Amino acid sequence: MKTLKLLAGSLRENKTNAILSIVFVALEVVCECALPFVMAKLIDSSGVDWNSILLYGAILIVLACAALTCGVVSGKCSAKAGGVFFSLATKTQN
Repeated sequence: MKTLKLLAGSLRENKTNAILSIVFVALEVVCECALPFVMAKLIDSSGVDWNSILLYGAILIVLACAALTCGVVSGKCSAKAGGVFFSLATKTQN
């Protein structure tokens, strides 16, 4: 419990990175969950209409790139927020 209080107290200087990490992970999950629905819509509109195929294909590419970007940014924010915890943990062990 003492360690948890110590870690929570050190979060205040990296609160922004910790919150941004959670937000970007949530956005990544939303994008990843939307991909199968768009794919189903593409399959349901199975015709030879190239315009709808290109439209849904472009939407899939945008969603995949958005999910990838959100994942990278959340990893970066998590690393920045977690770096303080690592340095704090090594100081308390010594």
